[in-house]
Amino acid sequence: MKDKETILKAFSDFLESNFGGSQRVEIKKSLDDEQRKATFVVLAPEEVDGHGDIYSYEAVSEGKDSFEENCMKCNLEHLIMVGDEVCKITESYLSPVDFQLDEQFIKKGTWLQTWKFNSEELWQQVKDGHFTGLSVQCAGLTEVIEDES
Repeated sequence: MKDKETILKAFSDFLESNFGGSQRVEIKKSLDDEQRKATFVVLAPEEVDGHGDIYSYEAVSEGKDSFEENCMKCNLEHLIMVGDEVCKITESYLSPVDFQLDEQFIKKGTWLQTWKFNSEELWQQVKDGHFTGLSVQCAGLTEVIEDES
């Protein structure tokens, strides 16, 4: 396990030195410190995401289903897939209703994931705000809607 901690530390240092100055978008998350679990909003329907895109309920649902069928693994910063000994996705679901998660309003149809962090160093980075959310990292077609006014 010590080698994995060393790799995670080196990876974290690499990210900070190469991407540390980037502007961050606040992402919704909820933490369970005792179990080292974090619940993140992956994608909310009909809301602008961190890249300025808007996804329909159907697109969010299809994305969730595709992810669960084809991946269901933790990927850090789109650079490295990690095993369950580092972190594991314990839940992936669409919210069946509107609800409050801590101080956050979650809209019906929002895709959420809960991750359990088995690496103490990675968990500390989540708590410190270094890892603030998840990304769908998908390829898709963009539909341009022209304003008719």
